[in-house]
Amino acid sequence: MKKNLLISFALLSCICFANAQGLKHSTKFYKPAGFTWKWDTIFTYDTTAMKELMVQTFNTNGTVANKTTQVVAGSAWENISQSIFAYDTINEITTEIRQGWKSGAWGNSARNTLTLTISGLTATLTKVHESWLGGIWVNAMRYTHTMDVSSDSVLSDLTEQWDGTAWVNNARILYSFDGTTWVQTNEVWQYNTWLNSFRDSYVLDIGGDIQYMLHEIWNGTSWVSNTKYLYTNNPDGYPLSITRQEWVSPSWNDSTTITYTYDANDNAINGKFELFKSSVWIPWMGTMKVFYSGGSLDLFQRDYVNNEYRFEAKYARQWNGIGDLRAGDSRLSVTPNPAHENIRIEFPAYRGSTVSVYDIQGRIVMQQPLLQEKTEINISSLPKGIYFVKAGNASGTAKAKFIKD
Repeated sequence: MKKNLLISFALLSCICFANAQGLKHSTKFYKPAGFTWKWDTIFTYDTTAMKELMVQTFNTNGTVANKTTQVVAGSAWENISQSIFAYDTINEITTEIRQGWKSGAWGNSARNTLTLTISGLTATLTKVHESWLGGIWVNAMRYTHTMDVSSDSVLSDLTEQWDGTAWVNNARILYSFDGTTWVQTNEVWQYNTWLNSFRDSYVLDIGGDIQYMLHEIWNGTSWVSNTKYLYTNNPDGYPLSITRQEWVSPSWNDSTTITYTYDANDNAINGKFELFKSSVWIPWMGTMKVFYSGGSLDLFQRDYVNNEYRFEAKYARQWNGIGDLRAGDSRLSVTPNPAHENIRIEFPAYRGSTVSVYDIQGRIVMQQPLLQEKTEINISSLPKGIYFVKAGNASGTAKAKFIKD
């Protein structure tokens, strides 16, 4: 089945992989699937040796507790950085604390605090980024992301800087979609007004998968072609290759390419970066994303010149944030969505299960045992808004989201 289009939090891509359900912090175009296999170990290496290691550990409910990055130092792995995550009652990230390794101990570096507010069908996620200076947290940047939760589409992104006394405009992204092309227009705040900077246009096929992305620069009077990214995708819409071309009038010229291979669950298990030089593709260094069932993770290269850069990933099985549920027993679906009077719940692992409906604050508003695989629940008494359905038994738990209109 083709992935549905989901434009999501580019500004939060650094933590997108830690969330499995709810309002997504995931990367654009990759809508979380029923099964989410989160990586717990990623090795990155060049043609000579291992260079970098990233490891995730999970909480008992399946959310990411810690992410640690290490690099090779002589014959051993040496800590470089780590992120520690905190969550609310519905497993949405509230805080990420980043630390660096120095003199044999972890020291604070940065903190991201996330606040979600809902007004009707509009969700606003605010991320405040702080730096650790002189033993205290100091404001640095603020990101405000607004989206229409009924269509999972982004409305705008705003970036502000802290000038010592107040937040001031820095940059913003405006979004538009005409059914086949998703456009992100990036603007910067100068001379007390918004000025065009660049724009990215994603052209989609009938199934909502990316065919290519055109990157254009504003030259002061018009948009000028700069680069283009060509996609080939697997049947579920995840990239098998992404080829970058550069515009050198009068034609597009190949520049770099990234190729991926996947397991049966749409997790990229390895990838490589190549450069087009002297009419052939050669191993090279470059930045790659790690795509997995549910989103992608930015993976930034280390500077090892003229060596092929690759990754290999090892995955810990997760399902809707919960580990070790058997395939085929753990599907949970809620229809229709949005719903007005009734929702139909389908949960094959219903035996011994209880279903709970939570509001956006994490409060249980309805609860009952599941006596059969398909159950109908009357929700006419609930106020309009976003709700989460959670079903589970001794084997594990599953979660889904719906909107009451």
